[in-house]
Amino acid sequence: MRYVYSNFGLMARENLNRIMRKKWIIIAVGVVLALLVGAGLMVPTLVEDRVEEELRARLVKRGLDAEWTDFSSQFGRTFRIEGLLLKDEKRGVVARADAVDISIAIDSFTDADVRLSAVNVENFGLEVDLKKLNQKSDAKDPDSPTQGSGLIQKILENPPEIFMNQATLEVSHGALSLAQMKVEQTQVELSRESVTLDSTAHYKTLFPVPEFLSAPVDVKVKATLGLETRDFEFELTHPEADKPLMRFRDSEAGSVTIGRVQGHGNLTNRTVNVDAQTIKVRIGHASNKAELVATTDIDALRIQRDKRGRISLSLNSPEIVVTPANAARLRPLLKVIGDTRLMMGDKGQGQGSGPRPSKLQTLDRIGRTFARVLHRQDVQLRDLRFALNVEGDYTPGVFHQITLLERINIKTDNGTIRASGESADGTINALVDFLPGVAIPRFAYVDVSKVKLGKIPGMPKGRTELPSRGTSGRVDGVFSSTFMMRGPGLGSMEDLLDVFHGELNVVWEDGEADFVGVSDEPLKDFSVRTNFDFIWHPERANFEAKNGFFKLGPIRVNYSGAISGFPLDTTLSGEAAMEELECDRTFRNLPAAMLGPYRYIKMDGKWAPTFSFYLPINRPRAVNFEIEGYEDVCDVVSLNVQRGDWPDIRLPGITGQERSDALSDVFWLEKPFIKQVTEGLATDESEVFVGPGLPTYVPLSEMPSWVGGAAYLSEEILFYTDHGISLGLIKKALRLNLEKGRFVYGGSTVTQQLIKNLFLTRDKTLSRKLQEALIAWRITETIPKDRVLELYLNVIEFGPDIYGIGPAARYYFQKDARDLTPMESIFLAMLKPSPLYGERVMQRGQTPKGVWWTNRTVELFRRLVEHKHLTQEQAEAAKPYELEWEKGVYKPRMIEVPLFD
Repeated sequence: MRYVYSNFGLMARENLNRIMRKKWIIIAVGVVLALLVGAGLMVPTLVEDRVEEELRARLVKRGLDAEWTDFSSQFGRTFRIEGLLLKDEKRGVVARADAVDISIAIDSFTDADVRLSAVNVENFGLEVDLKKLNQKSDAKDPDSPTQGSGLIQKILENPPEIFMNQATLEVSHGALSLAQMKVEQTQVELSRESVTLDSTAHYKTLFPVPEFLSAPVDVKVKATLGLETRDFEFELTHPEADKPLMRFRDSEAGSVTIGRVQGHGNLTNRTVNVDAQTIKVRIGHASNKAELVATTDIDALRIQRDKRGRISLSLNSPEIVVTPANAARLRPLLKVIGDTRLMMGDKGQGQGSGPRPSKLQTLDRIGRTFARVLHRQDVQLRDLRFALNVEGDYTPGVFHQITLLERINIKTDNGTIRASGESADGTINALVDFLPGVAIPRFAYVDVSKVKLGKIPGMPKGRTELPSRGTSGRVDGVFSSTFMMRGPGLGSMEDLLDVFHGELNVVWEDGEADFVGVSDEPLKDFSVRTNFDFIWHPERANFEAKNGFFKLGPIRVNYSGAISGFPLDTTLSGEAAMEELECDRTFRNLPAAMLGPYRYIKMDGKWAPTFSFYLPINRPRAVNFEIEGYEDVCDVVSLNVQRGDWPDIRLPGITGQERSDALSDVFWLEKPFIKQVTEGLATDESEVFVGPGLPTYVPLSEMPSWVGGAAYLSEEILFYTDHGISLGLIKKALRLNLEKGRFVYGGSTVTQQLIKNLFLTRDKTLSRKLQEALIAWRITETIPKDRVLELYLNVIEFGPDIYGIGPAARYYFQKDARDLTPMESIFLAMLKPSPLYGERVMQRGQTPKGVWWTNRTVELFRRLVEHKHLTQEQAEAAKPYELEWEKGVYKPRMIEVPLFD
């Protein structure tokens, strides 16, 4: 029994011990579980505090001011920072984020440094102030690769995955905002060697530029940063591969297109190379090529920043084409630039509140900015081409290019520009030096040597004719020129007054010129040279040319001149004096085309004419000029016209030597000639003849005195005393044309108008005016004034195919010219500037009652009385000074004044 109990007791004790052992195991397990649960509850808080403290310590160590509204964790592995704000005032960098989720590796909790496994950023913003960022600093960057293994290197040992949602980058320079880039989604890949970014962004310029340049654009961005070397590279393209990166357009100012941008550099030494490809700039009307002022095409543009912080700019194969005819379209662009400067204020920062800058102020500021850039940046242009876009070939609106410069290389260095290149077998070299912030160069030198004008690419091979657009044409010959200007500090004490001195020399050898508006035929085989010194006072807006001379063969003209009062009261003034020379030799040495059929003219005498002028641009009524030393010194012995150039005149009954003598000079004017009118006819089928050989010709002696009187007194009061040319009429013409801004009055005398109808054409060219003057001299010396007036009355135009006073009297008044009344004579005289106006008056039924017509009529009656062609009683009897027609038929007044005085 004892044994049984003993065995039972042993078994009980063993079971109890076994149970106790299990209990302690259970308790131990419970304790362990409790500890694990407790640890699970405590670790996140411990890790959260640890990470937050580590983050603050790291940010402070890097000199960053950090703020956030909330820092939390999820199970100790993912941390969330909300309302993050990081500032580096010293470097001008501010970073913001609505939220940042950071995942850390669990096995790095006990390490000295927390290791990241993933980062997610929501609505990230980065602001960079380039003004502060570019400032040099002696502080050591603890995370720079050159300063040990910083935080960046530790993170990159096991790089996390980074994802950004809605990132924004804003760049400024001080208070001036420059640009903004917004990114919806960005994928950032980190490795031990590099960081790679690939995203599509929305870019907008904030800097005060012309409005059309601030239009937002979409950009595809690819960028890589080498983490060990700190080398970086990037590429900017349009999201659609077949489109240019940027295209800015304004209907008035122009357009700018950039194909793509790429670059590379190094963050450690702050070097940058940016390449922009396929750049196109259009200035002027962007939607109409014919209205462009200038175009620029650049294959590649490179911007470089070296270790010293100096910027250099290089352009490869730029092409610049300028259309001079459209220069007026620069006004919208200048307005845009002026608006931009107004936005920037006087210092280019912030919003200006002053008045709008003038065009001159705008150009001056552009010049000053350009000079500063030359000193701060290096610029290089390789293989530049410069061309003019001109109309021609008789087709308005059709342009062709004339390449003036090619293979030009330009380089700048500390404010000095050096250029060299070629043009039509010739060479071009230039040196220009600027002071910092000064728009005008202190020294400039340009040398153009042996340029063969006829070989300039695009030079027209024949005459171009666009009368409505002014002078156009072609030139040939060998052209050379030198220009030199020196500014303050490079001369005498006078230079201290901001006076610029300079010299211009031009030589044109074996010349040829073919211009509409100059002559009917090309000017050939001439050589000219001109040279002058100048003094320029920019502050006083005064430019003075002195010691100038112009030389053409034996003809030498010394001249001087000045431009003053710019821009409010711009005035041109000058004087010229030809050195004494035989009259015959003077004209024989002019280009033959200037004299035309009269190139063999024979003259006697010597002359040394002088010329002076005063031309206030904004006060045309004050214009004045004087020509002296040309009257009664040169006698035209004979026009000496050769047989092949004789006028197309019929001389019935005159043959042989008499005919030859008459047609080679002006003596045919005294013969009964007949001439066919070939210009100004109503239709191609019209046939009109004039001259004393016709039955419609009316001798002056058979007409009332007031007929001839009204004719010359309405044109040239001093007809009977002048020399065929009237300086007074020329002055009047110049003043009127300048005042109206267009050609309204020619200033021709009665003699000159007769010459235009019988000797020359109606073309308005310099050569015709010169020939007209020579013929006028000859006529004045040989043909009586009454004969000149008689011919004038019988050949000038009075209406559609109505030439001569006889047909005019029949057409308007159904009477003979011998029976014209004073009022009828004045009416016909007043038609001469616009002969087609008479038919419109007839259709309206009466003469105009406007102020000009009435006052002009009264004035001509007064002149007729004053010059004894009419009595005061006859003038009074002719009132009212009106004429009437009914259905084109003249209605004469019942009471008439006596026909003859």
